[in-house]
Amino acid sequence: MPRPNVVGIDLASAPQYGAKRYNRVGLAALAPDLTVLRLEAGPYDDDRIAAFVAETKAEVVAIDAPLSLPAGRCCADDSCPCARFGRVRAIDRAMARMGFRPYWTLIPSMKALTLRGIALKRRFESLPAGRRGLGLTVIEVFPGAVQDMLRLPRKQAGLHRLLAGLRRLGLRGLEGLRPDGDQLDALTAAYMAHLYRQGRYWAMITPGEMPLIFPISKGTSGTKARKAPAKREKVLRSCHCGCGASTFSKFAPGHDARVYSLLRKELRGEPVKLPQELLDNPPLLKHMRAIATGLPGAGLSRGTGAAFRALGPA
Repeated sequence: MPRPNVVGIDLASAPQYGAKRYNRVGLAALAPDLTVLRLEAGPYDDDRIAAFVAETKAEVVAIDAPLSLPAGRCCADDSCPCARFGRVRAIDRAMARMGFRPYWTLIPSMKALTLRGIALKRRFESLPAGRRGLGLTVIEVFPGAVQDMLRLPRKQAGLHRLLAGLRRLGLRGLEGLRPDGDQLDALTAAYMAHLYRQGRYWAMITPGEMPLIFPISKGTSGTKARKAPAKREKVLRSCHCGCGASTFSKFAPGHDARVYSLLRKELRGEPVKLPQELLDNPPLLKHMRAIATGLPGAGLSRGTGAAFRALGPA
């Protein structure tokens, strides 16, 4: 039986994951035409949340919570050797660089929420659903960032303003309702799941971590939506100078100079050890060596940094 609907969950922590109590969870279900099927909030346990997803016949579930540990972590135990990989995901740092303010994944106030999000993701993905009989599709979303990208006011600016913005996007069935902030964030997550199902999204990806899903552009209302452009993905990768920093380009700003310094030494016959990230990208290395021959003392003029950032495998 097809499951065309989507669900958004504004998740909160729970006692079995280390919290002192059940905190309010927002739940929202949307039909393909953006009709609000159900909208609830309360101190729900995992069974209650799973029942909501099953009863609303969701195919895509968008959860507002970290759905993975930092890359390299096998658990959230600070006494485990994996704790050396830290409490913060690379994807969270990337979000901060974009101007958003995510809470770090494994700080004490977030640990229970993170563990609950990961457990629910596994539970949902094991349920029989989807167009090919596979498990439910679960995505991680950040409603505040989605609201900013869709030019919606955040709930802190006024619940009525956010509700009016969601109505402008085409959400139906909200007349007479007085949803709270948890429900409005759940509705935002559900709308992002709707865009995901339509292919109107891009994904921020970091190695070993759950992708974070964002809208491509200001939303349009279901049946009147324009043809969706192809989805795009921004991939966070290691800087090619070998410093360990993460960047959406080949190098962190200014770090290409470190490689050119090594290549100048190489041209003079001095022994050098090039970064493995650069050795793994032969087209980029070849291009930079060609440019390095034009650096001072080598005869040619140097090209711009932008010239090589588009080269080589993604």
